[in-house]
Amino acid sequence: MDRASWTPGTVVPTGGSCAAPTGTLSPPTPVSYSGNNSGGTNSIDAQTVDACIDPTFFGGSSGPEDIYQFTPGTAASLTFAINGTGGFDPYIYLLQTCGDVESCVAGADDEGGVNTPQFTYAGFTAGVPYYFYVDSFYGVGTSGCCGPYTGQISGTWPVELSQFSID
Repeated sequence: MDRASWTPGTVVPTGGSCAAPTGTLSPPTPVSYSGNNSGGTNSIDAQTVDACIDPTFFGGSSGPEDIYQFTPGTAASLTFAINGTGGFDPYIYLLQTCGDVESCVAGADDEGGVNTPQFTYAGFTAGVPYYFYVDSFYGVGTSGCCGPYTGQISGTWPVELSQFSID
């Protein structure tokens, strides 16, 4: 029996902050999500995130962010995928501490302008909040920085033993 235990998370609205979240994100997987980061602000603009995603890439993450928070109730291996539409070129990553780029554990940027980055992370700690960022390499006001997106979070949760007997 596959049982996922999540604490309902929150979605920080475009232009929001880690301190002022609204909305919910309540899996078990798979979870579909969508949004639009247009009109938001850029709160993460550090090459540390770039190094977390790809150590050979140092360009900045200067687009506006949407932030999804969740707390896994058990260890898990989850895949985060996104599809930017309308010219939006997404850049996605996972932080252990909201707003702290030094806490980046995984992420992805698209390859060759496909606008569909994805990554898998298996190092979750049960009961610890994580922050999934939808961002962009491109700065606010430039082509590719913002727009609508859809995505999915999928994965495998540990099996929970609910009964054991010997016949």
